[in-house]
Amino acid sequence: MDTVRYFCPEVQDERMSSHTRWRRLGWPLALGLALTLLLALPLLATRPDDLGNRPINLSKRAELGLKSADADLKASSDGQWVAAVWSLGYDNKPDTAQVGHIILKSANVITGWERQVHVFTATETMWAQQPRLAFNPQKSSQVAVVWVLCRSKDEQCNTIQMATCELAVFPDHCQAPQTVHYDYKLGATLSNPDVAYDGNGTLHFIWRKGSGTDNQGLFYERASEGPNFLERSSQNSFNPSLAWSSSGSSGWLHLVWYEYADMASKRRIIYSRDDNLNNNAWSGVQCNWKAPAGYQFTGGTGQPYIKPAIAASGNNVYLAWDMWQIGEDPANAVFQMAYEYSADSGTTWLTGCNGGEGKALPGAYFGDALYPSPLTSISEEQTLRPSIAVSGNLPAAAWHTQQKVGESDIYVVGYVSGISVSGVIQWQTPVLITNDLNYDPDDGVLEDDSANPHLAFWPGGRLHLLHMGLWGGNPFDEKSDWDIYYRGYVITDTSSFPTPQPGTPPAPTPTSRPTIDPYDDVRKVRLPVIMKR
Repeated sequence: MDTVRYFCPEVQDERMSSHTRWRRLGWPLALGLALTLLLALPLLATRPDDLGNRPINLSKRAELGLKSADADLKASSDGQWVAAVWSLGYDNKPDTAQVGHIILKSANVITGWERQVHVFTATETMWAQQPRLAFNPQKSSQVAVVWVLCRSKDEQCNTIQMATCELAVFPDHCQAPQTVHYDYKLGATLSNPDVAYDGNGTLHFIWRKGSGTDNQGLFYERASEGPNFLERSSQNSFNPSLAWSSSGSSGWLHLVWYEYADMASKRRIIYSRDDNLNNNAWSGVQCNWKAPAGYQFTGGTGQPYIKPAIAASGNNVYLAWDMWQIGEDPANAVFQMAYEYSADSGTTWLTGCNGGEGKALPGAYFGDALYPSPLTSISEEQTLRPSIAVSGNLPAAAWHTQQKVGESDIYVVGYVSGISVSGVIQWQTPVLITNDLNYDPDDGVLEDDSANPHLAFWPGGRLHLLHMGLWGGNPFDEKSDWDIYYRGYVITDTSSFPTPQPGTPPAPTPTSRPTIDPYDDVRKVRLPVIMKR
């Protein structure tokens, strides 16, 4: 395989004129003080368990017949910035309604949410999908975004691209896309990219090669040194995810993925740690976990592959994944979440490093039936799709689950956080945090579906949540339209519908509906702050 090397220069600070600095960070100071006074009394008057507030619609495209999908969310470690990326359909045709553009939207703790910008703009022959992002710890206003480039809608996906974006200018400025890796071999298919910065500001990439000649499995690349095949991976390796953590003078790059096998008892969640960040090889400790008796991991024909989640902070590493409880009737099953925890940077774990079973996360489950939803459905309702985040050594997790509304089941997002009791981490009672939401007031449905949550923390346990919200239809219908919604510590969003890009349908004729999203409620309560006892 050939690698196209790239160079990603820093966006110079001088791009931001004094006028722009004032517009970006100056005038909101006064507004922030005023909002603080206005918000103080109603926030104090709100019960801690009041979770009925409304999320902000970040993408605002479902009304135009376009899908937003594959969202990712990250927060800077200094508590100043949060950013989200997602894929936006090139047009409203079925095969390009959820792939095409890569969109970024960021927020600052003072100025709130900015308008969305294109990191990658689709053309008639090139579409992007599966974006992921990471914050640069050496420059908290800079993010790197990685995605897969396809040359035939969601086929011929043989290129990994990336761009760095500067959030401290107005609007966010992204460099031109750079090629991380191009696989010219016939039939090569790349997917599931992820990216992480280490403490020195060096970029690390991971992705999966599912078909084509030569090795198939996971490939790792440090900066521009070319890809390195992970010898312990295979064609059955899916959904890799990276996380970086440091403690004192030491730093670690953590990796988790799902290793599928035809025999259900052989399927594993795999963790690995890179012990030498100065070379392009991946080496170090590796652990694996299996499903306990009475459970199994899904995957294969007609089933989605597990997407394990990872979060790391200092010496603390958390993993989360879901498993299917097997009953006498295969048509009736429950998905349960398991988690693992390491307090020594991945060396030892709660249930052991090799062949453990993880620990059940109390109350984190999904459904009472294995729904036959199509795998083309971007919400992938069959599994929990967990997300996990860490503040210090305390975890929080989110997943999508279901609740009964009248005669129907709808999908909602569940949330639970951990507390420290005499030095032992325990989980609180889970809550539903997206129930009773009506994203599309005109569809005749009083409560709409939410799916695929993503969590991120600022210092002090200030949590951010990103998820999908359904506009019309039902989640089993691949033609249903989805938007990306945010809820958390950033409370301002006064943007109206952005101008449609070339190739999208024209915006609808304005009606009496306000241009500001009806769920931009300045009285929103922050998500629960995880606490120590």
